[in-house]
Amino acid sequence: MRSKTCPLCEKKAGYTVSCYVKENKCYYCKHCYNFIISKPAEEIISKYPKQQRLSYSIKSKKAFVCQVLVIDATETDGKRSIDLKYDLESNWY
Repeated sequence: MRSKTCPLCEKKAGYTVSCYVKENKCYYCKHCYNFIISKPAEEIISKYPKQQRLSYSIKSKKAFVCQVLVIDATETDGKRSIDLKYDLESNWY
């Protein structure tokens, strides 16, 4: 597991690269719990104000048992945005 700052709360966290989708990172953060984030989404979120990033942390904590928040980036008409969904942990780990 690699060590890095959590992109949501800016605290120390660990991550691994997803076994299934190489462009995604599986984060393990004591504050935000577990979540999956794509590299494009991580770039977008890094430019967001702290309050907005912390709102994703809250969503991550609300995942049901055996689920994980997946944060991805989508592009429509040349504009990139964040897409959130809950998925089974078994699909990612």
